[in-house]
Amino acid sequence: MEPRSPLALSELLEQPARVAELTPADLALTLAQMAALHLSLAARLREVFPPIPACPAGDRLLTVAEVADRMSLSPHAIYRRAARLPFTVRVGRYLRFSETGLERYLDRCQGR
Repeated sequence: MEPRSPLALSELLEQPARVAELTPADLALTLAQMAALHLSLAARLREVFPPIPACPAGDRLLTVAEVADRMSLSPHAIYRRAARLPFTVRVGRYLRFSETGLERYLDRCQGR
């Protein structure tokens, strides 16, 4: 009996249930191939869509309290409006705000 070749990634994508047919060695090989493919795809994605800097040079990120003070609102009001404010920046689970964006926003609101 001839040894059979491992399933190709394309076959597994088309028929995921065939994973059950893989030997332990084939599982390890397939995972290694998938990891290499994942890295290549991620690198290509970064080329196509370079990361956007969270804070442009010369800008500063402000806290909710700082923005609330400058806008004469409560911190609670800033949290409620954050999704609609064009200068909101998410840093992980934290909300920060572009100082430059805030200044532009206030200038527009005050008609400067």
